[in-house]
Amino acid sequence: MSVVGFVDARGRPALRFAFQAALKVVCQRCLKPMSLELSSEQLLAFAPPGAQDDGLDDVETLPLVRQLDLVDLLEEEVILAMPMLPRHEACEA
Repeated sequence: MSVVGFVDARGRPALRFAFQAALKVVCQRCLKPMSLELSSEQLLAFAPPGAQDDGLDDVETLPLVRQLDLVDLLEEEVILAMPMLPRHEACEA
């Protein structure tokens, strides 16, 4: 996992993070354990509350806060990267 903070070209504080993970989950088709490989790279920018997002870039913009819980943010990104119904490519139901 890597996390890098910087100021983007538009002067906003931003984060770039990437992760790779191997999770043990239950296949929703056969109900047997399986390994799920996840990887994601995200770029997030922070803007003051009420700031207009002009949509000029493909960067997700979050409200600027005084303190950010990085662990919670990364946990949410891992959850969002997971499939809704993990299952083997081929298995007997």
